[in-house]
Amino acid sequence: MENLIKSVTATLQAGVAKSDGKLTLTTSHINFEPYNKQLGLVLIHI
Repeated sequence: MENLIKSVTATLQAGVAKSDGKLTLTTSHINFEPYNKQLGLVLIHI
C-alpha cells in the first residue's frame, strides 16, 4: 500500500508544451497528473 506523503500543484514543461497538474509523492512513487487531459499528456509515474 502506498502512503501519500505530499501533494502539490505543479507545472510540467517539455520544450514549448506546458501543463499544470497535481504532483504527488508516495512512499514508492512520484506521480504527475495533468488537470487538462485533452492536451495528450498522461499520468507520469517516476
